[in-house]
Amino acid sequence: MSPDGKLVAFQYQHKPQGLHRLGLINLETGALTPIPAPQGKHLGSPSFSYDGKRLAAVIGDNSAFSVSQIVVIDLATIQLTQVTEGREPRYYPVFQPGTDQILYVVGGLGIFYHLRLLNISDHTETTVLEKQDGFLVVISRPSFVTSTEIIFQAIAPSDPELKDAVKQLTESEFAQVSYRLRFGDHPELLFPHVESNRKAFFRPGLSWLSASENGNHVVVVYLSNVEPRTKGVGYNYEIFKLENGKLKQLTNVRSHIQAAHVSYKGSKVAFGSDPKRRREWDLFVLDMKTGKIRATNLLERLAKHPEFAPK
Repeated sequence: MSPDGKLVAFQYQHKPQGLHRLGLINLETGALTPIPAPQGKHLGSPSFSYDGKRLAAVIGDNSAFSVSQIVVIDLATIQLTQVTEGREPRYYPVFQPGTDQILYVVGGLGIFYHLRLLNISDHTETTVLEKQDGFLVVISRPSFVTSTEIIFQAIAPSDPELKDAVKQLTESEFAQVSYRLRFGDHPELLFPHVESNRKAFFRPGLSWLSASENGNHVVVVYLSNVEPRTKGVGYNYEIFKLENGKLKQLTNVRSHIQAAHVSYKGSKVAFGSDPKRRREWDLFVLDMKTGKIRATNLLERLAKHPEFAPK
């Protein structure tokens, strides 16, 4: 979602080749803009710059992005510029506030996932989380709280002390847990008192963690307080806000929810939901001030758009 909450960048499967591509939807006008990609390439994991003028994304030869590059997309011209080289798997690029740098996750089979900062201007890189402090899997896009502090979710830390702390908290060293990293320091558990609920209630963990400017709004997806599970249907999820050390439920959709992201200014949350549980994820927008949820009918719009759904 753009910093002002007016645009959403989304990833979709482009038919007939089944390639992953990107598009934009203007929430005020409903206008759709496809983002072209080179022939046979997949595009994914879009993230807005803090001035709302560019996107960072990954491009690769397969949908898993096992070998991928980072591209920057100028939204005025919809032109792609590749800013990395080599054959490493790169994931989740995000712009660092107040700089011309992109933070991204690097890792893969046999390599602990770690974090690097890429300077777009001179293409130099700095490692902000070393392999020895990394994770078996980083499963969420890092979200900046300040220019030198991020929050993210990961599985199986390589650090022995942190691994023991996770095991005591969740009864498994392979649990998906939320972390905080201040640059120059080591990762630490973000809110262990919340994560420990799983141990007591055998619940799945938090997911889709994101933060607005200065961490004023920290938003996550978690099990519904009203009806966490429906017999014969499955778990029910909602969007929550971390407030005064506790989780405050913001929605009551009782559905599957994916990819919830709060805008940088904190005005809106864009999220994917599958109300009919058919694995058909449509786009919804939560207004943080009024609490109202707006359906964009993105799937219907895409199906009628000749550039997104060619005949």
